[in-house]
Amino acid sequence: MQPTKRLIYLAALGSLLTGLGYLIYLHIFIFFFYNITLFIVVLIDYRISRDSFEVKRDYEPKLSLFAEEEMGFTVYNKSNEPLNIRIKDTIPDYCFKRVTEYAVGEIMPHQKKRIFYVIQPKKRGLYNFKEIYVAYVSRFKLISKHVTYEMKAEIKVYPNIKDLKKYRLMVFGGYIMRGGKKIWNRKGEGMEFESLREYIYGDAYSKINWKATASMNKPIINQYEIEKNQDIIALIDAGRAMSYEVRGYKKLDLAINTALILSDIANISGDKSGLMVFNREVQQYVKPATGGMHRNKLLEALYTIDYSRDTSNFGEAFTYLTYKQKKRSLIFMFTEFETMDEASEYMKVLPQISKRHLVILFMMVKEKVVDLSLSTATLDEALFLKGAALEILEERKKIIASLRHAGVMCVECLPDTLTTDVINHYIQLKHKHFS
Repeated sequence: MQPTKRLIYLAALGSLLTGLGYLIYLHIFIFFFYNITLFIVVLIDYRISRDSFEVKRDYEPKLSLFAEEEMGFTVYNKSNEPLNIRIKDTIPDYCFKRVTEYAVGEIMPHQKKRIFYVIQPKKRGLYNFKEIYVAYVSRFKLISKHVTYEMKAEIKVYPNIKDLKKYRLMVFGGYIMRGGKKIWNRKGEGMEFESLREYIYGDAYSKINWKATASMNKPIINQYEIEKNQDIIALIDAGRAMSYEVRGYKKLDLAINTALILSDIANISGDKSGLMVFNREVQQYVKPATGGMHRNKLLEALYTIDYSRDTSNFGEAFTYLTYKQKKRSLIFMFTEFETMDEASEYMKVLPQISKRHLVILFMMVKEKVVDLSLSTATLDEALFLKGAALEILEERKKIIASLRHAGVMCVECLPDTLTTDVINHYIQLKHKHFS
């Protein structure tokens, strides 16, 4: 129980009256009479202000990582007076950021109202919410009463599925850009025959259909569409190298979010999408498929994945994938190499899958190291850190050059452009390489 502003003001008024009573020598009488009367009124207010309301959780049990999410309650006021209520939930603080502290609202007599607070999940997984702490203002608005309710809830934090719709709209609106060009779904440049149309200046001569040209007495070309029903696989390294943070996010989380969006884009483009996550051994494998049930499978496979402090075993992962995936596929691999030895180990075992599949490797720019290498250093410690950063970047250049020299398709991108870069490369590879 806590005093409200109204009670504080009344107590202050009592002090004022007591002070004035001092002038007529009635201050002791006024002090005791006023405060005893106020105490009795507060006691009556406490007794008549019963918990005349009902509270139920009203929330979405599936939340998106890093997205601001509402956690709501439906409150029913059973009394004849307006109800001012404030609710604080118990949440695993280390896994969630409180954007707003309380769910607050005023509910009219015999009305229901939804109130909510906002949180931001910081880690994927399954979490249990338990008690809620309810504070509401008494009938006379003199005190705030506090009640604790056992109100359990099971919350699953998934990869950021809220981005799916955004990227769908971007793709179909032609807004996924690379080098200033729209590159999505250019009709006529695919690999499966679709229809015939009249020749337009600039069309490739190789597309001319000479039979149709002869019969129609004008130049006619074959029009193609992009081949569909291909297998697209996201191969995610969950080892030590993916445990580091960039811009406040784990590299693994960024890779998982991107893989889920890639899967969705591939499905709506007519392709099948699959997934494999590994570190020392394979953690999850979802075979390529399409549809809503398949997306749910991907979500269930991804939301509990966590990073390992071990160095990943590429040989084990590639052997498993070779056994599981017989059909030629386009593989988007998300990993990092800290040393040349790790990259060399990768290149040794890569032929296990690159003989049958087309593999493209994505790594993220080490922005903090780049910033440190460009900093102006004067103190000895700063000079040492800058020197270390320059050595790391030099090693990084050697790793990427070595990968590309060995014929590995390797893309290094900024963390905030990872998803866009992956989608653009998917589109480009469908047009040019994958058949």
